[in-house]
Amino acid sequence: MTNNSRTQTELTELLEKIKNSSAEAIILFTKDTNAEIILEAAIRHKVNRTWIASDAWSSSPKISAMPDIKLAGEVFGFIFKQKEVPGFKDHVMSMFNGTENALLKDYLTQNPLCSNQSVEGRQCLKPSFLASYIDQDESYRIYLAVQVIGEGLRRLLKCDTHQCEHSSKFTASELLSEIQRVNFNVNTTHVSFNSDGDPRMGYDIVYWIKSEFKQGAKIETIGEYSPDGKITVPLYLFKNLINDTVSAYNCSKTCAAGYEFQSEGKCCRSCVACVIGEFSPGNSSDCKPCSERQYSSERLDQCLNKTDEFLPWLDPFSIILCSLAATGIIITVVFAVLFAINLGTPAVKAVGGYMCFLELLSLLAGFCLTFTFLDRPTQNLNCVGVPLFGIVFTLCISCILANLFQILLGFNFDLTIGPWIKKLNQPLVLVTVVSGIQVAVSVSWLIVNPPTPQETQGGTTILHQCEMTSFGYFSAMLVYNGCLALICFLLAFKGRRLPDLYKNASLITISMLLFMVMWIIFLPLYLTMSGKYKPAVEGAAILTSCFSILFSHLAPKCFIILFRKELNQESAITEYIRKHYERKGISVIGTQH
Repeated sequence: MTNNSRTQTELTELLEKIKNSSAEAIILFTKDTNAEIILEAAIRHKVNRTWIASDAWSSSPKISAMPDIKLAGEVFGFIFKQKEVPGFKDHVMSMFNGTENALLKDYLTQNPLCSNQSVEGRQCLKPSFLASYIDQDESYRIYLAVQVIGEGLRRLLKCDTHQCEHSSKFTASELLSEIQRVNFNVNTTHVSFNSDGDPRMGYDIVYWIKSEFKQGAKIETIGEYSPDGKITVPLYLFKNLINDTVSAYNCSKTCAAGYEFQSEGKCCRSCVACVIGEFSPGNSSDCKPCSERQYSSERLDQCLNKTDEFLPWLDPFSIILCSLAATGIIITVVFAVLFAINLGTPAVKAVGGYMCFLELLSLLAGFCLTFTFLDRPTQNLNCVGVPLFGIVFTLCISCILANLFQILLGFNFDLTIGPWIKKLNQPLVLVTVVSGIQVAVSVSWLIVNPPTPQETQGGTTILHQCEMTSFGYFSAMLVYNGCLALICFLLAFKGRRLPDLYKNASLITISMLLFMVMWIIFLPLYLTMSGKYKPAVEGAAILTSCFSILFSHLAPKCFIILFRKELNQESAITEYIRKHYERKGISVIGTQH
């Protein structure tokens, strides 16, 4: 693999596939030069996975020394058994005594051996310097390969310690056939091959240990893989590494024996030992569970306290909600003062007269309830936001419903209309009855099965939020308010063509439509959402409901009071009604002709 522009494009595509995949472990079976390029790209693209290295690069000093290699994730590898070649170190050191090696001679002329007398102006080296750079992995493989070929020749030529029976003429395939059948010991290593020609010597398992304070990684042997498929790892190392490796080898909802799956995690990265807490490597039996409010560290050597998670006051979402709620409170108070000053004018009478103050009071309470959804809930009083909102918003809608009856009956000149319908034009009675039903539902909810503060245990966090255990009361509250909003919408839609100078019916139609659409969107979002921002969604829904009525129903009347005072006169209303029916009469006459 050459590191050119085409390679970089392919690498980018490869890394994107890995990032978008649910795989937690990547088996990288390639040359060390290719592995270096891929891991450099993984670091650059911030791809953190568990890498399973082949023997070609699992012990590469160049790759393990790469800066920020720890950002690529965990690295495990398999290498051939590492042993020292008998006598090889002594042989290397003896080369300094009158060596005939031309390359070594030339090097020694530039860097002479150290002695008791220092060599001025030049660097000297110790006789053992070359021996310290012996790659035991590769040198031992070469040593074994020579031994295997020798054993194959001995078998092929029928040699003993003195002579060979067969001729030295043979083919390569004959030698290969004999090599595949060898079965002998080299010092303490047993050498043989399976039917596929693979050696039955097993492998050492290595792990790249990263440090917080040093660049690169230290390669350490942590276990061995036997030819029969058995993996042997010391117990303390296994417990220290199990959290990193279990996701790579057991990526499923079912965890290994002694482990339990944590639903907040993905795949099996969150398979946490249900019995492992603080652990002492010196004593494999010294293991105790962490408490419910704690979790074990990555090395399983200590218990750490879980982080409390809730919606704090200084969270950006909380600041936005508080700002909007405060704005709503100020506007509501300003509207109330303005209506009180102009109480006897037609514009105020058009929104229900004195009943508009009850509507404003309910909106004020709705804005204030937004603050109950913030911060950590510690007692039942912190969780009354939703039930109380059901009451205050029903009060608001009932005021609008009473206002609608006033408009519809006020412009209905049908003398045959039933007297029982006219009796509905009693705003205070209507508001009391309609609101009383919701009060009964919400108070029962708060008494029988109120929302309460709950703690949801996560892997490293504890989520604090109010839990609504009674979905029946919650549904009844929403359905009742939804039905009232639908009734208001239908009545307002029916009266949109009435000769109403202030267009009350049309404005109520808009506000009720906004309310219903918003809650249709909110309900599935609320039921499927989890996490600390769930209360913020509730607060946002309440704010939207309050603002839809404040600006659609009440704000236009304030605009008329302040900027269109000529419309805030009885004469303006009379003139508007007269012209309306005059146009209607002309239209009828024209039809008869």
